[in-house]
Amino acid sequence: MSLSLYAASVPILVHYLERLHTTLQVAEDHARGSGRAESALLGARLAPGMFPLAQQVSTACSFALRAGYPLLGMPEPPMAGGDRSFAQLRERIAGTLQQLRDLPSERIAAAERVMVSATAGFAV
Repeated sequence: MSLSLYAASVPILVHYLERLHTTLQVAEDHARGSGRAESALLGARLAPGMFPLAQQVSTACSFALRAGYPLLGMPEPPMAGGDRSFAQLRERIAGTLQQLRDLPSERIAAAERVMVSATAGFAV
């Protein structure tokens, strides 16, 4: 039995975005418990040159949508929420999860031979 393109992608993206949603809740609880400002954690970087946490979340959501929608010949939908607070980021993840769950599994599975070209990053 072979693994369909849908099974190899969408459920995995959903799983990781659900984990990210939980991680954001832990970070928010930490900020609240330690008295640190939300903006300090949202702007934090694990290493120099990395995106800050808020951008990491937005990038993960965008990547998940860019993995599915082009296979269907559809443009990436606008992301929900924002990136200025934990609540907005959780809304962004929840919206992305809903958009992923709404993708028709049969159509993605049938798109195994579709070639998709994309650019990544901010460099021109």
